[in-house]
Amino acid sequence: MNNEILYLLLPDFASHEIVYLSQAIASDECALKENPKYINKIVAPSLEPVKSISGFRTLPDYSFETMPDDYAALVLIGGFGWSTPAAEPVEEIVGHAIEQGRIVGAICNGASFMAKCGFLNAVRHTGNGREQLKLWGRDNYTNLDGYIDAQAVSDRNIVTANGSASLEFARELLCCLKTTRPSALKCTTSSINRAFANCSADGAMVFRNLKDIGFDTLYGSFERAFADYEIKFDKEEVRSMLIRRGYNPELSFAAFDRGEIVAFTLNGTGTFNGLPTAYDTGTGTVMEYRGLGLAGKIFSHSIPFLKEAGIRQYVLEVLQNNQNAIALYRRMNFAITREFDCFRQSIAAITDPTGKNERPDCTIKPVTGDFISLSEEFCDFEASWQNSAESIERGLSQLTCIGAFINGTEPAGFCVFDALTGDLTRIAVKPTMRRRGIGSQLLRGAIGRIKSDYIKVLNITSDNHSLPRFLTGKNIILASRQYEMTLQL
Repeated sequence: MNNEILYLLLPDFASHEIVYLSQAIASDECALKENPKYINKIVAPSLEPVKSISGFRTLPDYSFETMPDDYAALVLIGGFGWSTPAAEPVEEIVGHAIEQGRIVGAICNGASFMAKCGFLNAVRHTGNGREQLKLWGRDNYTNLDGYIDAQAVSDRNIVTANGSASLEFARELLCCLKTTRPSALKCTTSSINRAFANCSADGAMVFRNLKDIGFDTLYGSFERAFADYEIKFDKEEVRSMLIRRGYNPELSFAAFDRGEIVAFTLNGTGTFNGLPTAYDTGTGTVMEYRGLGLAGKIFSHSIPFLKEAGIRQYVLEVLQNNQNAIALYRRMNFAITREFDCFRQSIAAITDPTGKNERPDCTIKPVTGDFISLSEEFCDFEASWQNSAESIERGLSQLTCIGAFINGTEPAGFCVFDALTGDLTRIAVKPTMRRRGIGSQLLRGAIGRIKSDYIKVLNITSDNHSLPRFLTGKNIILASRQYEMTLQL
């Protein structure tokens, strides 16, 4: 039998999932093996370089067309490519390998693909949770009783693992390959060692939705994930944020280690630009678990469930100076759709907050959500997800809405804000009535009701000039810039 181990890589593969096994095959603890028992080789759809999620490009040894028929093991490395057409030819390759009695390993979405093709129906196995295997496998997956809650499982020459189990996956495959040093594998950093050791000692790290997680538990995880951040999040502020952004626990997901949330993505759902949409309301990872790629694994885990729920696009916002995150999102096929400017200032530093030039014919008074909806035409640009009409409707119980009226009856503008957090969601004046002091009176009306020391105005499109000019004229200054990025599902 040929001594080659074939690592099958699809575009956007998870490069870290290959490290432990390939290194143990090729080297001892201190040097390359002089006479290795096995040789590592890469197989990809073509002989062109294949790009990983992290942006590394790997030159394949074989394409699907040129790969050998005789080899020691076939290893399916996880990533985002397993739900794309690039994966379709792999079903025949794996089927042939199993028929020939080859060792087959599959990790993360590679294991989900195995379920989809029915290859796990006769073996004990694991993966990224029962729910994902059922979703991917549908009628082809009939062995739910064979699912084992473990980091990695080996049965009848088939090795499966969840996306956090690169180390355990390598160990199981090394045992199948009858190498002499499976026990020599060690985690190379203390953080990875702790995360993996905890998982293997007390049960698998699992990925699942948050439908059974209460707000207090969720907020505790939120606090732990952002404990080292300068900005702190008030509990009621987080609660208000989740309501307004349409938080959907059934379509939000987390990584659980020994029952504790260690990383999460909180998704809001609704309609945006006429399409069923998911929105990244908040993503975080507990400090001790950073560097393990958990955010990417959670995202990969969530996509099939979002599609199953009829979601057509995924929207997020990212600071323009966060180049690492932007590069990652681009590799996930997100595209920049808009640029936003965000403004912030302390109430004490805002100029003319007391209204020295009040218009006697302009009255500021509370209005309903219906008034805001009917006054959408006053706005110069389509609002972002968190400031949209749907978001305002969801959060009406937490928001304050005021309107400006000329001579007591003629609508001239409106302002929507969160009095607790100082978030000024919308402020708009009828185009024919601008530059007459109405916007200033609306702002003063908001400031008089806001309990926060600061005011924030988020996500003004960068091509809009009138609103930024108004804000900077009040000394509410530009604080940051964001990109809106969208992935079509």
